[in-house]
Amino acid sequence: MKSNLKLTAVFISLAFIVISCGKTSKEGKMIPNNAMAVMHLNTKSLSSKLSWNEIKQTSWFNEIYNDTSVKSWTKRLMDNPDSSGIDFSSGLMLFMQKAAGSTEAEIVFEGQIKDKNAFEAFNKNLAENAVATKDGDINLLPLKEEAVVGWNDKNFAYVMSTSRFTDKMRYNIDTTNSNTRLTDVTQNLIQSCKNIFALKTDNSMAKNEKFNSLLKEEGDIHVWQNTEEIAKSSTKMGALSMFKLDMFLKGNISTFTANFDNGKINIKQKFYANQELTEILKKNFEGKINTDMIKHIPSQNINGFLILHFKPEGISELVKLTGMDGLLNMGLSGKNITLDDIVKANKGDVMFAVTDFMMKKDSMNLSDDADKSNSFVYEKPTASFLFSAIIGDKTSFNKLLDAGVKAGGDLISSAGIFYANDDKFFAVGNSQQYVSKYIAGSNNKFDFIDKIEDHPVAFFVDIQKILATSALQPSKDSGNQVIMDESLKTWQNIYSMGGEYKDDGFAMNTEINFVDKTTNSLKQLNSYFDKISKVMIEKSKRNKERWAEPDSTEFYPPMGMDSTVPAKP
Repeated sequence: MKSNLKLTAVFISLAFIVISCGKTSKEGKMIPNNAMAVMHLNTKSLSSKLSWNEIKQTSWFNEIYNDTSVKSWTKRLMDNPDSSGIDFSSGLMLFMQKAAGSTEAEIVFEGQIKDKNAFEAFNKNLAENAVATKDGDINLLPLKEEAVVGWNDKNFAYVMSTSRFTDKMRYNIDTTNSNTRLTDVTQNLIQSCKNIFALKTDNSMAKNEKFNSLLKEEGDIHVWQNTEEIAKSSTKMGALSMFKLDMFLKGNISTFTANFDNGKINIKQKFYANQELTEILKKNFEGKINTDMIKHIPSQNINGFLILHFKPEGISELVKLTGMDGLLNMGLSGKNITLDDIVKANKGDVMFAVTDFMMKKDSMNLSDDADKSNSFVYEKPTASFLFSAIIGDKTSFNKLLDAGVKAGGDLISSAGIFYANDDKFFAVGNSQQYVSKYIAGSNNKFDFIDKIEDHPVAFFVDIQKILATSALQPSKDSGNQVIMDESLKTWQNIYSMGGEYKDDGFAMNTEINFVDKTTNSLKQLNSYFDKISKVMIEKSKRNKERWAEPDSTEFYPPMGMDSTVPAKP
């Protein structure tokens, strides 16, 4: 496991290194066209926002660098990334693919070479005593059964088997210092590595128009996700195809372009589906959300919500696409309702919201007796939850409501579920007073409505309010308090809105907003995680000192709970 961690640390370091360097590569020639996921780092853009020298000033970097167990070659790499022989002026790709002849996944890390001899020497440090072999113009080097690296005069590719990591975690085996060995996958990795270098253009991502369109977008990071290929690796895919639910997965591609702008991370998203599903979504999921649903919320303390607008007929079309309409109607017939009733009962406007988040004191006994002195007090989160919908045909709605009440019976009230409705709104929540106030209506003003009102989908989370509420009860752990204070200084909120059909896909845009609006978000993240790592490093050192004391018998309450019980003598 230690060798796993070392290898992972090296690759993480390399990922940070590229942030400080050169221009991007837009080619997908060494990526198979059925790759499950791909990440591309625009090193030129990233380096303009956060330099390697800034990363070198962080606590975690210096903790690793000053560790006496860190080898000299690792320190040379940290001092001078060019010593790896990697060309950091070109782009970097990280992708996941299926292993040859298997459903197991492999992670591939690839880029271009600047100095072939330096690159070979660097990799021999990762695998002492290993000998590189030649296969045509490709050099192949196994890395302690953890991975295989291949390279030629221009390009390199590391191939790692995810099964190696999962098996070791599952069985808690350290193959570095044990005679126990898991199945040797080296030959499989070598074959996968050779396949990558031998990829034909037609079998690669080079000719994929959607992928090329993604890389042409101005961005710091590009991500490609092929949900259909991911699903094919699951044994549950067969069950989905039996009910034609695989229609929601076929041709399902998601793309993301992230930019670390001043004061926010801006993420442009695009979702693609197969032609049948696309036609249904285009026709039925359009228009604008009904902002009256938000204004009716009987609280100014909104912590988050998801709101949608669609044509109710779309529900029926989606069910029929799967061929389950007959089966569904058969199941509903015993409740005196039909699929048409479900369609008619609503107008296609629904919302789920969370408000009034707060921390409430609670206590727990440490023993079975009634001695309250042997207990500790902790903070328990509570909030108001609300689901609402706009009513369509009243007769169909009443049929659905009656069927729901009969099915739920006493379970509804005993589970703390309450509902209310008038001729327009239906609401379900965890308080009768709350849902009744919602139905009675209000006209609350929220400054974010103008930002989201012109889209069929909107999502919002107020991170600052949630953190501020959590921080009302100061932590007795000084390190945890530092993390909370830094979080309050950093995070503001998240907006996500869109759903419109554009250029063969459905577009969304997400903003992760920071409190500081003048500094680019990558620098802010570097600073934020530096301060957190400093706290974690200090806490780790204190814990090691405590465990080293032979008479240390301190009681530690569960994470997140502040104990009122003093340390045991």
